[in-house]
Amino acid sequence: MIHYRTNLVEAVRGAVETVADLAGHTYRGAERQAGKGRTPCAVVWWDDEQRVEMQPGESTGPVQFRELEVAVRIFAKEKAQDLDLELDTLAADVERAVAIHEWSGVLLDIWLESTSRDYDELEQPVGALTQRWRVLYRVDTQQPSAAVL
Repeated sequence: MIHYRTNLVEAVRGAVETVADLAGHTYRGAERQAGKGRTPCAVVWWDDEQRVEMQPGESTGPVQFRELEVAVRIFAKEKAQDLDLELDTLAADVERAVAIHEWSGVLLDIWLESTSRDYDELEQPVGALTQRWRVLYRVDTQQPSAAVL
């Protein structure tokens, strides 16, 4: 049985795939090495999941609200002297893709929590920008492969 969070990661990856420069080059966390050497590309995986009390004293019964952190890491090489601009443009495209994606029936809410970046000095500078998205959904712990929406 696949946990519903896997479906959520796939849904976010699907939204990222709609960005023209990342289409066909957006990988799952387990495939992180798949895009090595090809830029731009993106890798999507989940990092953290927590139960959330929507109201004080909420029941801890089988149906729970959860927040899942989904990371989207974008890799790019310097094209024309401005790696920051390349990464920021791709990040804006991903934000737009997530914002306009049809989420009804998949999750309750999604928002960008943080963005960070780093660089590797190789033959050609490579930059990475990581967006951390929070996804709110509800699941029945007795049937964790399906969301309760």
